[in-house]
Amino acid sequence: MSELKLGKQSPRVYPWIEAFRGRVWRSPWALYGRELSLFAILSILYGFLLDEGLLWELGLIFLLVGITITGLATLLSNLKRLRLVREGLWVEGQLDDLVNMRLWHEFLRGKAHRSFKVKYHYQTPNGEQQQGEMVLCRCAYDRLAKNREQVPVVIDPNNHQSSLLLRVAVMKIPH
Repeated sequence: MSELKLGKQSPRVYPWIEAFRGRVWRSPWALYGRELSLFAILSILYGFLLDEGLLWELGLIFLLVGITITGLATLLSNLKRLRLVREGLWVEGQLDDLVNMRLWHEFLRGKAHRSFKVKYHYQTPNGEQQQGEMVLCRCAYDRLAKNREQVPVVIDPNNHQSSLLLRVAVMKIPH
């Protein structure tokens, strides 16, 4: 199977399944939903072990809320990114910084599997400087950072603050 190539001109051919299968990008709200789910599971376990009905009942409610937040955030952010990849304007950008998100549910995972916030900047077609950020795994950032000079960025034609690193759209999780 050949690697997916995305051109500068929109509309780009980008099947919807590509936004969901093996992507390196992560939605911050989905990560927060996972965090809530972790603490909910701990609450359920402690409530069960201590025979404290209210504690495990609250844990069960928060687990359902966490799973719902994670699912909805993943769906909505991937659909937004799908639209951006297909219809967005192509501009040049540059990577600025990498920030570790320090989430509890990723505490025991290796550095390559943890979530990092990547900050970048780009110039819109009308000359404005804009900042963007995405949440990625570390190995995806390392693959991006090999060419720090210029990275392709797609921006929403109607809202230049909404952006996505175009190379991330074709990356699959390498680990």
